[in-house]
Amino acid sequence: MSDIIQLKPVSDGVLLLINPEGKLRYLYTPFRVLCMQASFGVPANTWVYVDAVYSHPQYRIGFLIQGNIHPYNQFQIKVNF
Repeated sequence: MSDIIQLKPVSDGVLLLINPEGKLRYLYTPFRVLCMQASFGVPANTWVYVDAVYSHPQYRIGFLIQGNIHPYNQFQIKVNF
């Protein structure tokens, strides 16, 4: 079974997660993510808070962290359904 979760921004403060079984989970900002690759001054293996979620033309989804928009795929979200 795949652990891939679909992400869909709902608004600036809400991210919708859909697991492979179709279960839904809303995350409301601020929520915590783990940085997997260094990104715009956020070191790898660091837990940070997402202040807002945006649809982004280049990254698909952008996370506002420490005043900068970061690509969502550089972070891991730990969540239970």
